[in-house]
Amino acid sequence: MLVIQRAISIGDIQAFITYSKQFTQPITQTANIANIIQSTVAAAERVFELLDEKEEVEEVTASVLERAKGAVAFEDVDFGYGDNLLIENMNIDVQPGQTVAIVGPTGAGKTTLINLLMRFYELKGGRITIDGLDSREMSRHELRHNFGMVLQDTWLFNGTIRANIGYGKTGASEEEIYAAAQAAHADHFIRTLPDGYDTVLNQEVSNISQGQKQLLTIARAILADPPIMILDEATSSVDTRTEILI
Repeated sequence: MLVIQRAISIGDIQAFITYSKQFTQPITQTANIANIIQSTVAAAERVFELLDEKEEVEEVTASVLERAKGAVAFEDVDFGYGDNLLIENMNIDVQPGQTVAIVGPTGAGKTTLINLLMRFYELKGGRITIDGLDSREMSRHELRHNFGMVLQDTWLFNGTIRANIGYGKTGASEEEIYAAAQAAHADHFIRTLPDGYDTVLNQEVSNISQGQKQLLTIARAILADPPIMILDEATSSVDTRTEILI
């Protein structure tokens, strides 16, 4: 309106807009910096929380266990988070060749037993022995090498089915991979896929079903051939008939 009435020129309007932008720009930048600082403080808190965590208990390799026979014993085991004990004076004795099922409601501590056995958690009291040797007296690598674990949550990576199964054993031959797949009853469905064992699993592993994923992780554990096998709801997505066969 002012330009039409020739009270001011277009150049004055352009200058006014430019000056107003120059005025508001540093205010906007300051607000953005404040947001970044808040994000940085939140991230730093989490980083330092992790750094302040206690280190794992140092390894004492007084015992050597190359390949276990499979005798596992919990002797007067105590465990809890913090000061509250959840497990007190627990005793379990598993002999080589035995299959033992641990049953209980959600939150009863079934997975906690596995974590104690694998030394993901340290005991508050008592001891766990493998073939009579205290698990705390051997290296974690040596201890875990004697276990095969198949969990409810499958973990597969982007690559061929052959590579995913073969991951269980370094330098596994084609015949060993096929035999492991047959033992897990995965061979049939693999061969029905367009590229068979060369079928590439995508990044999200969404091109096979949940049950088929579990069969592949079971096949991988079978290929590794550990002396002790732990199955934590490993066949929860597999049909009943295949579960019985496995």
